[in-house]
Amino acid sequence: MKLFRQVLSWTLAATLGGIGFLAHHLGTLMNFIFLLLMLLAPINLLWFGWRILRKELYHGLFTRPLAPESRKYWWPCLARVVFYLCCGYLLHIGIVPYQFPEMSPVVFPILGWILVLLQLVLALLPASRISIAFTSLFTVGAAFMLWQFVQISLPTGGEPVLLNSPLQGVSCVVQGGNSSIVNHHYGLRSQRYAVDLFKVAETEEQVRQWKLLEGDVSFGQTIYSPCDGRIAYIEDLHPDNESGKAVEEHPAGNYLTIEIATDRYVMIAHLKEKSLLVRPGDIVSSGQSIAQCGNSGNSSGPHVHLQVQTTPQFTYEGQTVPMTFRDVLRGKTHVENIQPKRNDLLLLPSE
Repeated sequence: MKLFRQVLSWTLAATLGGIGFLAHHLGTLMNFIFLLLMLLAPINLLWFGWRILRKELYHGLFTRPLAPESRKYWWPCLARVVFYLCCGYLLHIGIVPYQFPEMSPVVFPILGWILVLLQLVLALLPASRISIAFTSLFTVGAAFMLWQFVQISLPTGGEPVLLNSPLQGVSCVVQGGNSSIVNHHYGLRSQRYAVDLFKVAETEEQVRQWKLLEGDVSFGQTIYSPCDGRIAYIEDLHPDNESGKAVEEHPAGNYLTIEIATDRYVMIAHLKEKSLLVRPGDIVSSGQSIAQCGNSGNSSGPHVHLQVQTTPQFTYEGQTVPMTFRDVLRGKTHVENIQPKRNDLLLLPSE
């Protein structure tokens, strides 16, 4: 029976770890963590009740935390506590409330921390029998997320390209940052420093009052050149997708690139079909109207994909370089010339 429990424990731990690794590889770790916490809430409560009935709970971490018999529980409980705190912080930075304008911006953060608090309480009332498999899983998971948080906070190397927002008003960065947990492009060399944007409001005051634009309002919005340069390449042959559908055969859809220096091209992708106002060789200035936001290519909803790359055309063999933006709202603070990450707001006042 003991061997069976150990095999089952290691099998479940390995399965969850494998799913988590796959979710990270696909850029959906935050979704996996949220679903995991939702599932663990009823499962762990039932398991907790079962252990109470069988008198298999250890209470010493509350009554005798420094006693010799409590010491073997220190690491398993610490690993769980750190893991769940990391989960809470991941949801805090990973959920994009601007995608749900009809809901209060505090709904998801509060729900996430309630789920985390429940797991923290249960972690401090462990089963008498310690699971080495799950202790190892929580330890590895916590260490991985802590490293990702460090990676997000560190600036990238090299000299970034300074740009303006391509959309007037207030736009939200839904994908961006130095980790796959906040930027699903990060795992691809050809898109690592890319950002995805969608328009959320006309003014900063509307954001503060939570009077956001609803629906696919980004579709048809004017795209303004984020820089001075020369149009190097355009593609304007792809129809816009129906909402929720994407065309992976043409990942960038309709797009253009602006040459700004040797081996430096600003690419703006997923443009509206036949909306481009420029042609190769045209000289453009920052703030000039050049196209409209669309939903072409590998895109399931209207948004702007923006990156600085080393080639005039998009290719998976190319690479991107870091970029910063002149006016970014991070939380309630205005910052200038900073690399954006998920949930940052890019500002471009209307003329």
